[in-house]
Amino acid sequence: MRNEDIADLMKAMEASFKQHSDEQLAKFSLILEQHMAITDQRFSQLAQLPPPPATSELRSGIGGHGGAI
Repeated sequence: MRNEDIADLMKAMEASFKQHSDEQLAKFSLILEQHMAITDQRFSQLAQLPPPPATSELRSGIGGHGGAI
C-alpha cells in the first residue's frame, strides 16, 4: 500500500469520525436541552407551591404527642 493510499484512508477515517462526533454532540445537546426545559418546568411548579411547615410544626404533629415520645 502506498503512502498516498494510507493518507487518503486516514483522511476518510478522520472525516467519518468527525461526522460521527458531530452527530453524537447534536443528540446529546438535544437531550440536554429537553432535560433543562423539564427541570425549569418542575422548578416553576415547585415555586408556586405553598412553603412547607416549619420544623417545630412538623414535630408537634407527630403522633399527637406534641413531639414527646
